[in-house]
Amino acid sequence: MLEDDPASRSTPGLVGNISTIATVGLAAAVPSGIPAVLRVWGVWALVAGLVQLVVPCDAAVSAASGR
Repeated sequence: MLEDDPASRSTPGLVGNISTIATVGLAAAVPSGIPAVLRVWGVWALVAGLVQLVVPCDAAVSAASGR
């Protein structure tokens, strides 16, 4: 697969990157209190879930292409 091929993107890798960003956001939100932490956590959950729905998983791409 080509590097710029959308099917070559790794869903777990993207979710891992998003989770790393969320960790930084959570660390920044902790001093502001529980409501801020819950907002950051909620945004992370929505974004991570949408990524899993939109970006094809490598296994699903392989199965669809007959590999």
